Amino acid sequence: MRRVCFLDNDIILKLVACNLFSEALRSLNLVESDLRVLSDAKYVFRNSRRISRKYPLEVRENAILIVERCQNIQPQLSEELRNLQIEGLDKA
Repeated sequence: MRRVCFLDNDIILKLVACNLFSEALRSLNLVESDLRVLSDAKYVFRNSRRISRKYPLEVRENAILIVERCQNIQPQLSEELRNLQIEGLDKA
């Protein structure tokens, strides 16, 4: 059975910052095609003030290159969350 790994933005940045991303993949017997990231990850890495203050440009650029090679997923709301939405309220 093929394995799939869902990666959080913070994990990607931390592994890249420590030069451990490739090593982490190898240790888990994964390749980049096994990875799934949120479709907005590269925009978050590029535009987040919090991330730009915490990580140097080189780390952010390397993280963007990685997520561009991964498969994107769209965040989906569960039925319970959908029921909690209030019309006209910002979804963020």
